[in-house]
Amino acid sequence: MKNNKKLKTALIVFIVILALVLCFNVGVYAAYALAATEVSYTKPGTSTSISVKTALDELYTSQPLAKAVSVGDYVAYNAGSSKSYASPVGTGSSHGNGYSSQTFTSSSSLKWRVLGWDEETGGVMLISEAPIGKFTMTGAIGYLYAERELNEICKIYGYGTGANTSKKFNYVTGDTIEGTTVGTITGSGARSINVDDVNKICGVTQSTALTSNYGKAPYIKSIYYPTTKNSSGKSTSAKSRTDVHTYYYYTASNYLANTTESYKMLFRDTANSSNISYWLANSCVGSYSNEQSGFFMRCVLNGSVNGNPLGFGYSSYFSDMPLGYGIRPIVYLKSSIQTNGKNSSGAWNIIDK
Repeated sequence: MKNNKKLKTALIVFIVILALVLCFNVGVYAAYALAATEVSYTKPGTSTSISVKTALDELYTSQPLAKAVSVGDYVAYNAGSSKSYASPVGTGSSHGNGYSSQTFTSSSSLKWRVLGWDEETGGVMLISEAPIGKFTMTGAIGYLYAERELNEICKIYGYGTGANTSKKFNYVTGDTIEGTTVGTITGSGARSINVDDVNKICGVTQSTALTSNYGKAPYIKSIYYPTTKNSSGKSTSAKSRTDVHTYYYYTASNYLANTTESYKMLFRDTANSSNISYWLANSCVGSYSNEQSGFFMRCVLNGSVNGNPLGFGYSSYFSDMPLGYGIRPIVYLKSSIQTNGKNSSGAWNIIDK
């Protein structure tokens, strides 16, 4: 008797499950039947129209982009072409590059590769396939505001589909002795690459192992120096200073195998078998014994992490040194981004749900 009851219960459960499966399949078949008639709908919360078939294909074939990609992979990110930034010559009391008015505009034709993953969100981090354009800075104004200008330029590439526009990125302006100010980039999913990004990938720690004077203030000297207190960006008289030496240099291949995708992205133009050069959004100072200090911006140059001076402060004057390199944006994608595979050019598709 008890066995009959158990059998009846099992049959009822089986029938219910079978009915649910059949209903689900009927729903799917009906949906695909609608898709065959090219029925479309507007995605909730957007103005984008999408066909039922496309929606179903995305549903059944998509996976998290962050799990699908590897370092160096191409991703079909479209930065758009509607954003621009004009970097002015500037003044010491405002901001600028110290050289000339230079405008950068985002482009939908740029290619993007996987640099890594955002430790905060788990989303994919992209980097432009190659350095973009040529950005020239010089002198005290360039040194004071280089980090701001580089990040403001790179910001324009962070508004494309899938970009994590809730990110916040900080930069520093000003002189280390007179005083620095922290600024913030908001509303964009992009910033400039900096030396910390490259050092992390290369496994390098800033220390006296790179240069014996790193982090030290070995010399007291009277020099002209960068200042935000006048329009020229240069002090009107010499002042006794003890600058901390933060400049260093290293050859990347001593730390990172030049056969890795990371090395190729950061240091080589593989198409032309040549080195690439671009700015890193970090300033540094070289303090020397011969009554001078060099005010540098870091950069990638000739297969190395380097720093080149935008100006030197001497006891009697401040010299300007114009330098031009490309810029390199890093774009952060939202962790929710999906992909349904690669497109015809081999780049992973982006599905922003």
